[in-house]
Amino acid sequence: MPNLIKEIIRVETPIHKEFLYKRVASIIDVEKITQDFKDRVTEALPERLLKIGDFYFNFKVSDIKLRLESGREVGHIFVDELADGLYNVVIKNNGISEGGAFKTIVNMLGYDRVTAQSKQYLVEALEHLILDHKVVETNNNLYLVK
Repeated sequence: MPNLIKEIIRVETPIHKEFLYKRVASIIDVEKITQDFKDRVTEALPERLLKIGDFYFNFKVSDIKLRLESGREVGHIFVDELADGLYNVVIKNNGISEGGAFKTIVNMLGYDRVTAQSKQYLVEALEHLILDHKVVETNNNLYLVK
């Protein structure tokens, strides 16, 4: 199992720990993810591994892009991935409303609507873009910083 986990993390970095459990379980045909299963996965993690919060990385933290069609819940997507998606939405729709940008992202991820929980993660991602001086919000519309 250690090689499988290492490869999943290499390909899908960053990956939320709960999504890692799901990925491993689906590959080795485990139907129910129990605490015992989670413990076995955790014990099989590579020794050299970067962990930020609940996310695992293969030490490649720069240049994180939003991965679509991954089957992940919005809460299992690293904030920098969401920020990348929002930034690209603003690039293509300069002046888009905050709500419009959020709806576009959740639609791109395969969901029909923005839930309170997904909005919380998207607001955090937007705050990152604003603090990094990539996007500015004026009258509830998002614009690229020139």
